[in-house]
Amino acid sequence: MNAAVGDLVAYEDQANPRTVYRVARYITGYGVEYELVKVETGEVTFSDLRQSGWTPVCLTCAEIGSPPHNASPRCESGGHNHCSCDMCF
Repeated sequence: MNAAVGDLVAYEDQANPRTVYRVARYITGYGVEYELVKVETGEVTFSDLRQSGWTPVCLTCAEIGSPPHNASPRCESGGHNHCSCDMCF
């Protein structure tokens, strides 16, 4: 996965709950490519974002505090992604 500085990315697997990070900087050399800052705590970590489990985070969902989702086929908003109508949730 590729990400730009400032992007939000998340990591989740069977052993780890979903954790959101902001890309702080891109580092070249030595196999480490991204410096990541955990959004909740400010903890810094490093990753190349190549292993499975990394996904981009939708900025709209992050801003409104909604879980990422596509609108359901019966969405009351007319099929807009990120809606929070009763049909989508």
